[in-house]
Amino acid sequence: MAPDYSTAFSSVIGFGLAEIVTDLEVKKHALDLLMRHETGKGLSNYDLIPDQKVNATAIIKISIEKITGKAHQLPKKDNQDE
Repeated sequence: MAPDYSTAFSSVIGFGLAEIVTDLEVKKHALDLLMRHETGKGLSNYDLIPDQKVNATAIIKISIEKITGKAHQLPKKDNQDE
């Protein structure tokens, strides 16, 4: 039956001002933070990225003005232990 099915989700929506970063050192810092977040290692753990490639990389800074979120968990089935 249709009531037996659902979708679990979580979502976040942010509103704010987006600006393109052009300063080379700020771009390097942003890329370093991104690599630390995704891999646990900063840029210094990898081969040097030439400034030309960093300058060719688009970095967009978003200053958040408002953020909202919501989530829906699947209900426990009657036969599931808590």
